[in-house]
Amino acid sequence: MATTPTTGYREDELVRNRAALLLHGATDSDRRAWAEEAAAYFHDEGPLVEVRHDALTGALKLTRGVVFVADVLALGPDGQAAILRLLTEQEERTKWVLGLSSTPASAQAAGRLDDRLGYRL
Repeated sequence: MATTPTTGYREDELVRNRAALLLHGATDSDRRAWAEEAAAYFHDEGPLVEVRHDALTGALKLTRGVVFVADVLALGPDGQAAILRLLTEQEERTKWVLGLSSTPASAQAAGRLDDRLGYRL
């Protein structure tokens, strides 16, 4: 009996739901373009907000829109832990799109990506 392999979610399903995403590979501008597409699906909720490590605290308080972090590794362990807490404890939140220039496995092996956050995403 043949089975159909599981392929995961289609791209349009991912950009329309509130699940947090980890985009890896490609370039920052490619990942930003994908986040902009996700924000287009949530246009009634507010704009795309790009966050750098020095503005993370304010972004964690947002409840509308799409928050894009070009490089989650630049946030360091404390910033990653703050995002993990948000994703596990706060039901009403923005959609988070986190970028990563390397693969999740290599970032975790190097101790730069929190294992729990990597698993959650």
